[in-house]
Amino acid sequence: MRYVFSPMRHVFFALFNGSEPAAQALRELRQVKRDYPDSPMEVALHRGAVDDEKIPLYSTNGRRRMIFGLINGIFWGALVGILLYVGGIAQASLGILVGFTALGGAVIGALGGALTGVSSPDEALEHLTQNLHGSEVAISFSTSDNDFFTRAQDLFVENGARVERKAAV
Repeated sequence: MRYVFSPMRHVFFALFNGSEPAAQALRELRQVKRDYPDSPMEVALHRGAVDDEKIPLYSTNGRRRMIFGLINGIFWGALVGILLYVGGIAQASLGILVGFTALGGAVIGALGGALTGVSSPDEALEHLTQNLHGSEVAISFSTSDNDFFTRAQDLFVENGARVERKAAV
């Protein structure tokens, strides 16, 4: 089956108290992956502070901030359109003017939100790693396969991780 858009991605973040339990979980994950040969998977390891420059795209606030920017852009664009109409600055009908300015605001807001969002870690990852100590390890995991996602999450919990899920991307 060919997708027009990429399939929905499931993401979770796991915090381990030490590197040995994290390494064991990753070894077991490699074994489990054999049961899901066609399932894509992304894993990122975080030690110390989460480096904003090296986190994968699915571990950022990009999507959330893009939606926030889109909604704000529509609102402020429509408001500008109404003000241009009321002030007599633009010589177009109210509907067309508001439509175009709202569309322009949506595009600018979405782009601005996405660009600022990809430069910061996801709130769940940031919350999980805010007090990351020397021996603690955080892992970001992403896949589009529901069964593989559930099995990987259970595997990490069995190895002692504290897990926080992110909304599907």
